[in-house]
Amino acid sequence: MIGSPVRIENVNKFFGKFQVLKNINLEIKKGEFFSLLGPSGCGKTTLLRLIAGFEPPSSGGIFLSDNNVTNLPPNERPVNTVFQNYALFPHLSVFENVAFPLRLEKTKNQEVVENVKYYLNLVKLNDHAQKFPSQLSGGQKQRVAIARALINQPNVLLLDEPLSALDAKLRQQLLVELDTIHDEVGITFIYVTHDQQEALGVSDRIAIMNDGHVLQVGTSREIYEKPVNSFVANFIGETNLLTGTIILQTASHVCAQVEDIGEISLPLTPTLSSGKILKLSLRPESIKVSKTPPLKSENIHIIEGTIDEIIYGGFQSKLFIKTSNNFVIKSLHSHIGECNADNYLKWKDKVYAWWNIQDVYLAEVS
Repeated sequence: MIGSPVRIENVNKFFGKFQVLKNINLEIKKGEFFSLLGPSGCGKTTLLRLIAGFEPPSSGGIFLSDNNVTNLPPNERPVNTVFQNYALFPHLSVFENVAFPLRLEKTKNQEVVENVKYYLNLVKLNDHAQKFPSQLSGGQKQRVAIARALINQPNVLLLDEPLSALDAKLRQQLLVELDTIHDEVGITFIYVTHDQQEALGVSDRIAIMNDGHVLQVGTSREIYEKPVNSFVANFIGETNLLTGTIILQTASHVCAQVEDIGEISLPLTPTLSSGKILKLSLRPESIKVSKTPPLKSENIHIIEGTIDEIIYGGFQSKLFIKTSNNFVIKSLHSHIGECNADNYLKWKDKVYAWWNIQDVYLAEVS
């Protein structure tokens, strides 16, 4: 299996008068694990269905390896889909569910047996070959669906929220296995999810979608650390979104008056000038918190406040720190090094929160 690049050109999709997809342009590389990530209703599953051939685009083109497949039916595209609800045949065994695509093609029985054994081994289900779907767990059913989708060696595998029906721990386990399967078979995976951690964990690249638009395409690190706007910053992980106005420029920095925080310094970029309104992203993990103040430096910004809420998470806690003017900022605080109760940060503690100015990312300018 060699995989295929996928190209989406100027694709629009209407259902009646409602436009679901708005001028989508994407280039997905051969053999890439590519994720479509966004909130419910943003258009990601519709786009997947267009690639599969289940729906026609209202305008625009879909290309696999430079071949225009826009008007081809699903069975004439080298593409298979894994659905959220498994779509297994309840009256067939695991073996026969996986063998079904080859049986349709009237493949010789010996070849069917060899291929089914290979793909059942790939998804770790060799010992369950003679069971029926009703005898399997949700995770096992999804493995069967993946094996069946791969057995006729498509160039592209489409995965429509395949893990969403599973519990959190099993979801993480299967995600790792899915990444391993991708490395083994080497074809193009296009993965639809609304779960940020899923996409960040396994994707070579991610397309962030909202309201029918593709807002940003990039690696997990690029999407997380350099969001193109406040929606992406807020959707991917957690962040503190700050609003400020530039009041002063120097040779290397600008000074901004930020609502509820005061003046902060930012590295100078060509798009910044006095009077501009800024949207700034500050990730909670970038904010340090302690009961004693840090050493002052021109590279850090310090605020004082009170711990208004604590959400304990085992190795770390999420702190909500309220300032004297009722502004609340979120911080992720690691418990490493807290050897006794005196070091613990507790509800209503007076604290100092600070961050390096390089950790504030400019999300929007207006």
